[in-house]
Amino acid sequence: MRTSPNIMVKTEKMIIEFLEDDLVHIKVLEGMEVTVDDIQKMEEVVEEQGGGRPYRNLIVAENYVTTTFKTVRYMGTEEANRLTIADAFVINSLPQRIMANFYLNVVKPLKPTKFFKTEEEAFSWLKQFELQK
Repeated sequence: MRTSPNIMVKTEKMIIEFLEDDLVHIKVLEGMEVTVDDIQKMEEVVEEQGGGRPYRNLIVAENYVTTTFKTVRYMGTEEANRLTIADAFVINSLPQRIMANFYLNVVKPLKPTKFFKTEEEAFSWLKQFELQK
């Protein structure tokens, strides 16, 4: 566990919080469209605040969060996954599920990835990827 207080960074579209030594909680704010630039900004925050270490990511898409196929394709690249141990997404709408299926079945993520309806389920799944101390 992190011994210092949690680090939290807010961008225009996201709140990024470091919860444990290898766990990042990313909340995408309601109504936002996530672009490649947004993903790259998030990666910069994780790299700067996290010291370049890999993380388990718990990503929560609030209501009406959307993205593009271009962004989803970028999420499947080596560049976008270099600091990723595993990704657990919490989604709640049909358009989000369509993009999730595209990501899993067409893009095929490089790291363990799963989609959930609740944060509790997502967090529980991520526990199996916890770094051994």
